[in-house]
Amino acid sequence: MANQWIIDVKNGLRNHNLDSFRRSEEVSIYEFPEFLVQLKQSAYFPQMVRLGPLHHDPTLSQMHTHKLHATRKMFSLPEEDLEREVIGPILALVPRVRKCYRQNIEYQDGYLAWMLTLDACFILEIFRALDSKANSDHSFFNRNTIVYTVYPILTDILMLENQIPLFVLVRILGLQLKIDEESAFTKLCKLFDDARIKRLLYPFKEGAFKEKAPPRFEIVSEQNSKHLLNLFHQQSPFDTKREFIFPSASELHKDTDQRCPVHTKREIIIPTASELRRAGIKFTKMEGKLMEISIKKNRFHLPRIRISSGVETLLHNLMPFEICEADDRCVISRYVHVMYELIHSERDVSVLRKAEIIKSYLGSDREVADLFKTLSKGITRSYKDPFAKVREDAHKHYHSKIKVMVAEFTDDHRSSPWITVSVIAACLILFFAAVQTIFSLHRKLLTN
Repeated sequence: MANQWIIDVKNGLRNHNLDSFRRSEEVSIYEFPEFLVQLKQSAYFPQMVRLGPLHHDPTLSQMHTHKLHATRKMFSLPEEDLEREVIGPILALVPRVRKCYRQNIEYQDGYLAWMLTLDACFILEIFRALDSKANSDHSFFNRNTIVYTVYPILTDILMLENQIPLFVLVRILGLQLKIDEESAFTKLCKLFDDARIKRLLYPFKEGAFKEKAPPRFEIVSEQNSKHLLNLFHQQSPFDTKREFIFPSASELHKDTDQRCPVHTKREIIIPTASELRRAGIKFTKMEGKLMEISIKKNRFHLPRIRISSGVETLLHNLMPFEICEADDRCVISRYVHVMYELIHSERDVSVLRKAEIIKSYLGSDREVADLFKTLSKGITRSYKDPFAKVREDAHKHYHSKIKVMVAEFTDDHRSSPWITVSVIAACLILFFAAVQTIFSLHRKLLTN
């Protein structure tokens, strides 16, 4: 039996193509583990449009027709010229495309090139349809139609499994405009900006987009941007006075070294928002980066977050990508874990909502609490926690008995005006009673 077991293992290793699994440094588009998909399938599986080879389905005729229209609009060429001038250059990229996926793609090179061309043209035309400066007839989408379909389409475009390599988009745009790749990448970033995707889906600092001219995105090198979700995570405004809320890698390493002592091995859990409020902590909205979350002078500074179904899906996809790419620099995941510790019930959501830290477009506070509970599943705590100091400050304040007693007394007697009046009246009665007692004793002493 022992010999047979060894033979079975050898046959298994010989028969399975282990080379089909790419090394992690070559991969940029990841597949979700099954346990995450089971938590919320709609957050990981495209609902309206399927892009790339992982979810390709040509039987979805409606979106396939839109893709054909987009390709025809971008390249008004006969079929032979389209194959030679567009499909041919994309076909040359197919070996590079295959390396972006962990497993081998089963589609043949020609079909994969055709698929990528259709998908890239569709994405670029969607961006043009959302361009506020574009004419009403610029896009193959009707303006009234795009208003109702933009949110789910953009949500699908930014799903991790639904990504196509960014260099494919750059090549298609370069072929259409007849410009080099560097200029095409700059144009793509501007198109991404003009499509107002950040305004529609970005969950933080919503007040920054009320100006007439949204800030331009900093041009990140193509080598560092692997696909649109990565580009969304990396980009920051040109204006240095309004920094992007996701910190750069250098800032992360710097803050991590400063804030997270190596000897800190004990796990500290932040009390809930309602518990901290009763302990005298006031929650204050801030406009800075996630790394600037802090507790100063009994004030818990947190960024404002706008929560909707699309933002929920975006966070579900950003977190696994960040974990796969950023190693110990998973700021979004750590932030979500902080929010999960703060929010255990509707009461905690209500505290943060009244402080204008949470702006929810969901049905109830219970749904917001369930959202962070679902997001936090699968997150592993790290000793290199960028919010370790925040945890320690919250823990120290909450377990300071004098501060808690004073805060609870103040909170209890501030909740109702009648309680406040009663306390004042009781204090006055005690004061006059004490005065009367003193005068009575004084009279007795004088009489004696």
